[in-house]
Amino acid sequence: MADKTDSFGEFTFSTEDVPSRDRLDVLREVIGRTITKLDVEPLTSEKFRIDMNLRALPGLGMAWAKTRTAMRTRRTRELLAQGNDDFVFEIALEGSVRVSQLGRETAYENGMTLVSNAEPKTSVCSPGATILAIALPAAVLAPMIVDLEAAMMSVISLESGPLRLLVDYLVAINNDLVTGTPELRKLIVSHVHDLAALVIGAKSDFADIARGRGVRAARFHKIKRDIAEHIGNRSLSIGAVAARQGISPSYIRKLFDAEGVTFSEFVLSQRIARAHRMLTDPRYAGRTISTIAFEAGFNDLSYFNRTFLRHYHATPSDVREAAKREK
Repeated sequence: MADKTDSFGEFTFSTEDVPSRDRLDVLREVIGRTITKLDVEPLTSEKFRIDMNLRALPGLGMAWAKTRTAMRTRRTRELLAQGNDDFVFEIALEGSVRVSQLGRETAYENGMTLVSNAEPKTSVCSPGATILAIALPAAVLAPMIVDLEAAMMSVISLESGPLRLLVDYLVAINNDLVTGTPELRKLIVSHVHDLAALVIGAKSDFADIARGRGVRAARFHKIKRDIAEHIGNRSLSIGAVAARQGISPSYIRKLFDAEGVTFSEFVLSQRIARAHRMLTDPRYAGRTISTIAFEAGFNDLSYFNRTFLRHYHATPSDVREAAKREK
């Protein structure tokens, strides 16, 4: 029997896939009341549009939503009967949000506020808003926080280092949640718990753990993404990555050392992998092997050929020809 603690669920929805006359009913009954436990109401007479991606893991719920039209969501007392007491980070990545709960109201953009699923709540999103909602169990989050009462409904800017790190981490591990092993997903969830606690004020003992676990993992993902984005730059260096990330080269070395690989070895593996993808992609069939080598970040064609052969046990020409035969 499958271990329920390893469960993972995903649901994607776009109003564009539903006939106009049925959109609101589907959103309210199927998604609102059944999945998100929210009542949804459009605030304009224009055609209602929203795109959503929902993911659920033990200890973590995530919802990415792009609103095309202004909308109001409400967690009513009727929907509270479901018994969910998660804390939710409502993050506005684009556009603005106005939230009301516990007799308080706050409005913000490019930031977040903390709300509770155990209390009635109303949120109003502007047209074109991009919202990321992260739900965490109260039993997990509450013991980690210094002053939960003060954290509720307070606004935290996306310029805040911990919040920016949390958002960047969730973007970076997006594919890992879908394709990763149950063990990797559990690790990701624990990292999110760490980062979330730091965002709203972790107790000192939890903060120490979070900085050594969640923050470390999030920074390492950011560094690897930075390398991937600049891999074609032949002058890519650990100093350049460190400068962009606002950390020291020695810290980056320590992160890679903990993984049993050096910065240079990782960069080389990424460049070889990029060259292999280009050689097997018909879109690059008109480019010479030397051009592909240089676009992958290599300075020397002979070194590229030797390294490629050692890594794939085939020459770049052999790999390209084999890919052509498979088409």
